[in-house]
Amino acid sequence: RILESNRLKEHPYRIFANCLHEVFHDFCFFACESAAQDQRMVNDDAYLLLEIFSEVFGEYLLTAIQKLDDDSIRIAHRAFLTMATCNGPVVRRHCAYNLPGVSHVFPDHLRKELVTIFEFLSRDPDAETRWNLAAGVHESVKALSMCQQTDVLLRGAVSILHDDNPLVRMNALE
Repeated sequence: RILESNRLKEHPYRIFANCLHEVFHDFCFFACESAAQDQRMVNDDAYLLLEIFSEVFGEYLLTAIQKLDDDSIRIAHRAFLTMATCNGPVVRRHCAYNLPGVSHVFPDHLRKELVTIFEFLSRDPDAETRWNLAAGVHESVKALSMCQQTDVLLRGAVSILHDDNPLVRMNALE
């Protein structure tokens, strides 16, 4: 609600909106570094912070994108890719949840790698990650279908529709 109200309304005190893109940029650096490490070896505080950032990443990206320069957008993109492929299951789970929104927000030239992430997460060993991905499969496919990798996109969608877990299959159909 806070993000939505600050994104849509013009307030005389815009501290949140004016500072968010800088904070988001800093946390993207943190995510790039932290997610690249073996999550079993990082300290608990770093992993918890990475979990939290991966959970709110989509909302923060949507709010901050207007004030991010091209370099910051590339860093945010790299942070998302790194988090989505890290060995922390909860972090990947949050990335699967955020993928539909992130796919709509990132510029077209950065979406190609998101198709690969979609397919990668569709084969994730964690059923909850696949369940989250299935919940947004329609929006993800719609946003990513503009890319030239339709075979990879279809492979991911079919993988979700034929998942061993019936809850994942049902979530894709709802």
